[in-house]
Amino acid sequence: MDEDRELDLSPLMDASTPERVVNVLVSNHCRIDLANLDAALSRHAALFAFAMAAFEMARVGEARAKWRADVVKGEQATRLLASGKTVSAAEKTIPTVPEVKTVMEELLTAQMVTGRLRALISGLEHRRDMLVQISAKQRQEMAM
Repeated sequence: MDEDRELDLSPLMDASTPERVVNVLVSNHCRIDLANLDAALSRHAALFAFAMAAFEMARVGEARAKWRADVVKGEQATRLLASGKTVSAAEKTIPTVPEVKTVMEELLTAQMVTGRLRALISGLEHRRDMLVQISAKQRQEMAM
């Protein structure tokens, strides 16, 4: 069987965002076919690499969202302080400003995507351990 065809990761290449990578990996690639364990073993390293690349993309996206949130909050604080509000009043008002709410929602979404990818990577690490155990068990059964 053609190994390149077996290792069709084109859906991952087409996944334009880290969140889409999670969805593609979970829905298409995380199952273990015991009848074709060799394919699962050979595919695992590529899956893990894609997940790690998506995690890094998400981590950078989260850092950008945090930076944008800090900038918008700073701008709002400057505006409020210039209008004569006290620091205490400005700190209470900033979270209610629509622009701040928007960037904070973007930050929370970015953090959620990063968290999902972190969980997926952990799952792939457990999957690797399962593959190793299943392989060892099959070798042991063949030896008997």
